[in-house]
Amino acid sequence: MEKFIADKKVLTVEVLTDEKTPVGSEMVKIIFEDSTTEIMPKVRFELIVTDTISDATTVQKKVSSRVGAMMYSTMHEYGIKMGEINNVTDACVSLANAGYERARDALFGFEFLDLPLIEINKTLIHATSKSNDGASSTGSEANSSN
Repeated sequence: MEKFIADKKVLTVEVLTDEKTPVGSEMVKIIFEDSTTEIMPKVRFELIVTDTISDATTVQKKVSSRVGAMMYSTMHEYGIKMGEINNVTDACVSLANAGYERARDALFGFEFLDLPLIEINKTLIHATSKSNDGASSTGSEANSSN
């Protein structure tokens, strides 16, 4: 039976023995019909894979609903009060943003605000050459009338 993640047909799924989530759960590598690959936690794959084509919004709603329910359950376990909910969710967003910023800075080797446009362009060129989608690697064309 065919399997899909959003509108992409899954060809194969491989459990990665050498890669785990931070809490030790399995990770999988998915190879799609269009020859692209994606690595994700197995629990996410099992949540979002379907027998029919869907769209990214459907996938996002499934993930948000499940993770939201888990966060809600955790808040119950810790006795979070209504007045504390915004602080808890803000802390979660802050942790995610801080992790992203540290990873981005480690990837590029500079603080984000010190990132030269040439480094951004190199990244776009590299990403475009990997995807071969024909998109411009340099962003929009300069407006010569300015």
